[in-house]
Amino acid sequence: PDAPDEASAPRRDERRATDEAPSRRPPRRERPPEQTGGRAPVEADVSAARESLVRTLSRFSQRAENCEDPQRATEYLTAAREAAEALAALRR
Repeated sequence: PDAPDEASAPRRDERRATDEAPSRRPPRRERPPEQTGGRAPVEADVSAARESLVRTLSRFSQRAENCEDPQRATEYLTAAREAAEALAALRR
């Protein structure tokens, strides 16, 4: 009866040792943006922000134009103006 347990014990230990063993490959490390040039991600972020602001400006301008409630139209125009100001700040 003891023989099967003893025979299986080393296998469990071997499995644990394999599971706990560090990988042979070193972990992959990302380079900080300043070492890779850093400009492409920033330019992509600015471009995405610019496109979003253009869409926002267009959307709220159209809503203001189609709105019959003067107070609501004013709110839409305020949002459009804020988007336009942010867009102008990005262009500087």
